[in-house]
Amino acid sequence: MNLLTKNTLTNNYIILAITIFFAYVGSMFSSVATIAYLPAFVQIILFFGIFYLLSYFINKTQHNQPLLSFSLLNILTAFLGFTTGPLIQYALSLPDNMGINIIAISFGLTLVILILMSIIAYFNKDKQLSVLQNITTIGFAVAGISMILSWFVAIDGFSLVVSGIFVVVSSLSLVIQTQNIISKSEPKSQSPIGNVLIMFTNIYNIFTGLLRIILSYSDD
Repeated sequence: MNLLTKNTLTNNYIILAITIFFAYVGSMFSSVATIAYLPAFVQIILFFGIFYLLSYFINKTQHNQPLLSFSLLNILTAFLGFTTGPLIQYALSLPDNMGINIIAISFGLTLVILILMSIIAYFNKDKQLSVLQNITTIGFAVAGISMILSWFVAIDGFSLVVSGIFVVVSSLSLVIQTQNIISKSEPKSQSPIGNVLIMFTNIYNIFTGLLRIILSYSDD
């Protein structure tokens, strides 16, 4: 790994750490705030509408207006953190600090997955990447459709299966994105902000998926 690649990775991980902080702030605000209940279809429209709208402008401005793009990225990550509020509230309501331990375990496992996927990406060959990309694309399509169905169809264990799919597919996506960063040596060929947007979204999926899975076992 040359010096340029190391610097690029370092920049990406610094920005990623900042976005995680903003997500934490959004999550903590949501966990103590009183949020009005909204019907499922309204939640879906708001979530995807805000997510894709901000993602569009982040990608559009990342090269010409990096400061604006960075600001929008932090707004988006704070919003995604805010959406975890009900889940965090439920975890914190568990007795004997069980919820705090579960949140810590979920976050710790997410960091372990990030590190492991980064190591795998470092040793992965470009020729293997196309196959992994196809698998990940199909996996996200299946997971997305399944997630929408889980909001309308009550099937025991179905939401946990969806969470598991997101954890696996998002982990694979981390490998792809990290490998893309490593394999591109031209500083103008990519933006850290665009990379971090993808990486943070994957980390968000992994953390929330693990948290839901572990919380489900705490109910037993």
